[in-house]
Amino acid sequence: MSLAPRAPRSAVPISAIAMPAGVRAREERGDLVVELTWEHWIYQVSCLVPILFAIVVWVFVLRGGPEASGYTPALLFGLVPFLGGLWGLLAFSLNKTTLRVGLKHLQIEHGPVPAALGRTVPVGELVQLYCRREVHRSQRRRSGSIRIGPIGDDGNTGDWTDYSLWFLDRSGRRSRLVAGIASAQDALALENLIEMRLGIVDQPGMGNVPKPG
Repeated sequence: MSLAPRAPRSAVPISAIAMPAGVRAREERGDLVVELTWEHWIYQVSCLVPILFAIVVWVFVLRGGPEASGYTPALLFGLVPFLGGLWGLLAFSLNKTTLRVGLKHLQIEHGPVPAALGRTVPVGELVQLYCRREVHRSQRRRSGSIRIGPIGDDGNTGDWTDYSLWFLDRSGRRSRLVAGIASAQDALALENLIEMRLGIVDQPGMGNVPKPG
């Protein structure tokens, strides 16, 4: 696939570019470093559910006392959802995705809580960047006309929306670069920063997240 034309790198300093609250960018030893927060209330609330479930289990078990049948297995049973929910709550409260854009490579790391694996992409493979809106649908239960479950940020019970950044490479293959971005503003800001840094001329119409203006 032929490469799209490259524009000169932007001469505008990073500090002069307005960014949404979920994105931070800086220059570091000649590289562009962009940080995206994982913090999202939908994910945090979802992680509280197994924690509360485990606490309820433990309360009932402890009321029965050590002499109750199945005392130890029940305590251990509650430990699994508790630890899983605690890990998720910490990750979606503390974690950041860090992208380092250098002359030859784009590196992606996640932390400080161990989570997704990092990735390195040669910048010469990046032909185009674009954003996608992702709608996640969870299984819903109904009681009459009352929906049971968390209210998603699209207004539907049990559904929520986030955004992802994709790239088109030299062979014409499309791959996801970053997933789980909290807002369209954050995703577009990330796309714009990388395009400006690498001199990629944007070609509209590839993603499903329109750019303002």
